[in-house]
Amino acid sequence: MSITIPTETDIDGSTFYQINIKLPLRSYSIKKRYSDFDNLVSTLCHQIGINHKDFPYALPPKKLTWLVKRSVIEERKKGLARFLNSLISDSSLRNEPEVLSFLQLPKNFKFQQKPEIRDENWHEMYRKVKNELNQESKVLDAEVNVNTVRLRERVRNDYEPQIDDLQKSAEAGQDNDEKVKKLQLVVQLQNTLYQLQSRPRPSPWQDSKGGNRRTKN
Repeated sequence: MSITIPTETDIDGSTFYQINIKLPLRSYSIKKRYSDFDNLVSTLCHQIGINHKDFPYALPPKKLTWLVKRSVIEERKKGLARFLNSLISDSSLRNEPEVLSFLQLPKNFKFQQKPEIRDENWHEMYRKVKNELNQESKVLDAEVNVNTVRLRERVRNDYEPQIDDLQKSAEAGQDNDEKVKKLQLVVQLQNTLYQLQSRPRPSPWQDSKGGNRRTKN
């Protein structure tokens, strides 16, 4: 499943974002306002029992005063798409009724927990994990207050099992040359995951250039 937000529509002065949702057997589009995303996060936080600021996936800021409206909308489309793709990649959140309702999916819809990895889809699954890890890295670059507890949960529950399955599938292959190539790619994923977990987190008292922020007296 993948989600993109290619465009937006102005209806009675409100901006509605077009969300294109691609499932294995069908694709469809829905329209949502920024406030709908914010309400979804609030509802999920209430269900989980955490503060809004501790939610593991950040929405783009409500106001970007240094940008003109067109730039704000373009940045929001990217940020909102990134938010939704992160949400549906999280096995602990993606099947929550509020998420399914937001995406206008049936109540009995369930995201697949672990697709079977075969020779014919091995590289596809490899690219999927690689893209998800790259996305995690981008989020860490952009956000100071990343929920590290939730990150560790995703590593333990999602990324490590997927990488282990890729490794087992590669080791079971009959073609030795292909096996070596696949295992090298697995090592790259393992290194990326290690770097993701061990990279230093910026202090909230540092600016984006690494300098200390000044505090008001």
